[in-house]
Amino acid sequence: MFARLLDHLREPFKTMVALAALTGIRVGELLALRWRAVDWDVGTLRIYEAVFEGQFQRPKSEKGVRTIPIGPLTRWLLENHRQRLARLRPEDLIFPNRQAGPYRESNLLNRVPRPAGKAAGSDA
Repeated sequence: MFARLLDHLREPFKTMVALAALTGIRVGELLALRWRAVDWDVGTLRIYEAVFEGQFQRPKSEKGVRTIPIGPLTRWLLENHRQRLARLRPEDLIFPNRQAGPYRESNLLNRVPRPAGKAAGSDA
């Protein structure tokens, strides 16, 4: 089912969904990721920020601030995604909207993964 969902997504949304599935990060954390959060040498992703309705904030709890190891597939996805982008400064978002800001979680979920899930055959 997951592969069918990915087949119904275009980039960068395919990479976003795959990254969330591979790392277990929340949608708000995914939308707040910046390139400086990726440690390419060690192979980790630092979660220290989240987005809620377009506004940056700290994660819900202190346990939410964490470092996640990333494996070869996650690294490959991020590297391929990085090659498609023009904005690559450390403070730039990994998944920016057209204005280089964060997506709004509610809009994104309603416009992208939910319709893709229905097209892939999910009732969710």
